[in-house]
Amino acid sequence: MGRSCLIEEDHVASYVKGLIQTRVATEVGILIGRLGVGNRDFIFSLAKTPTAEGDAEDVPTTTGAKGKGKKTSAGATKSLAVDADWMGEHAQQVSRMLPGGIDVVGVYVVASEQNYKSSVVKLTEAIRAVAKSTNDDGQADADDKPLLLHIDPTNSRYSVRHVDIGAKGDGLNPTEYKFGQTMTMFHCLECVYPVDIQTITLEADSSLRSLLSNALLKEIARVRASEVLLDGSLLPEEDLVCNTPAMGAANSPGCVHVDLLTPFEGSNYRGDRLPANGKGQSYKGMCSIQGAVVARAYVHGRESCSRAAAMIKEDICVSLRARLALLSDEADRAEEDAEDAEAGEGAAGGAGGSGHPLAEGVAPPPKPIELKLPKRVLLPWLGQLHVGDYLMPEETPLDAIDRCVELLGLSDPRGADDVVLLETEGTTRGQLGPWKPLAGGKGAEGSRTGKGASSSGGGTTKQAGAGEPKHGGSNCFLYSALAGAGVVGALSVAMGQLMLGES
Repeated sequence: MGRSCLIEEDHVASYVKGLIQTRVATEVGILIGRLGVGNRDFIFSLAKTPTAEGDAEDVPTTTGAKGKGKKTSAGATKSLAVDADWMGEHAQQVSRMLPGGIDVVGVYVVASEQNYKSSVVKLTEAIRAVAKSTNDDGQADADDKPLLLHIDPTNSRYSVRHVDIGAKGDGLNPTEYKFGQTMTMFHCLECVYPVDIQTITLEADSSLRSLLSNALLKEIARVRASEVLLDGSLLPEEDLVCNTPAMGAANSPGCVHVDLLTPFEGSNYRGDRLPANGKGQSYKGMCSIQGAVVARAYVHGRESCSRAAAMIKEDICVSLRARLALLSDEADRAEEDAEDAEAGEGAAGGAGGSGHPLAEGVAPPPKPIELKLPKRVLLPWLGQLHVGDYLMPEETPLDAIDRCVELLGLSDPRGADDVVLLETEGTTRGQLGPWKPLAGGKGAEGSRTGKGASSSGGGTTKQAGAGEPKHGGSNCFLYSALAGAGVVGALSVAMGQLMLGES
């Protein structure tokens, strides 16, 4: 059975109708949707790729015109300006904004049939660039089959093709399509994941950025190794989402909350750890990142619960990577400002600073550094579906609106009430956090609220003592998300204490 594609009728069709009514001759951008729900793919929305600074508008090339001052004929062939690298950058930025289960799935082009055929090679290059930029390893998977949507404004005709990334040539294969209501088929899942990543270095010339990157990779591995709970029970992996009553109805208001059972924060998942009691050595730098990740994923009712679990975990991982990238970008900007100040181009008195602690080449500061995660906000997008962005401490929700308008073509609401602030200072208040024993993994005093523990209750997180990175030696699974599975959490604590007592 061949593949088919369902296109969101309300959003895509109305958007294209607006382009035709305003006589837009050409436009290129990315497709947002979902691939591989059985043999069906989904297109939810089109997002025009912004024009790169300095790029000229497309110039029609008229065949058969002689001399100067000739007007472009109606049948002129227009060479489309398709910048594959720029479209890949656009796709990467947009993919960070999308919740779990929704991806950049290809490229679209609005152009006449002649202009489309003359630009097929450029378009397939752009599709491969988009596939590379949205994959974790920066490489396009040979098994990926993204979509190419062509819309002819002269006759309002659509054509959809799959692009076989691993095939020689253009790899284009025609695909059947139809319009319909796509968002009514999806369920929304939500999970809160508390983050407390701490890393140290024993070397004065180490880079805190690289250390945090390594610690983040271990945290991501920890998330991916976790189990997902629904109403205190493990998800029935082989069951379909639509056959799981606790999942609720598709397209229902609000989200279904799920929990995570995460592996214990032992040395397999955390950053560097000090020697026993820190004797004979002292750390040269310590840095921690704290906050909470509110993850969301949209799952089709005909998908398995195991895939639903993978999507909510992947949204946590993507969100963590995006936030560290924002912190790194902030460090790079601070470093550039410091260099400009030293050269006399910055503000008066701006030189002579110690530099951002995450800047490349900056020695770790002598005092522990605590960084806050950029906070995620949501903006209404399609029906019950929201799209997200991240706010740095100095930013406001209007900054998120501006980026969504530019990158997604989101209608500009210009109202603070339209922005959903998910991650406030009290996001984890009253929620059950992971149990952490004393540093060194000895003793039974470690509890959720005892010495050396971290508890999200009351909106505060208790810190380990100076020079004592949080770690332990148990690999049992511990409950670390929302309250709701108290029995499982209590059993996990008991198992952890038993294992520590035997070690």
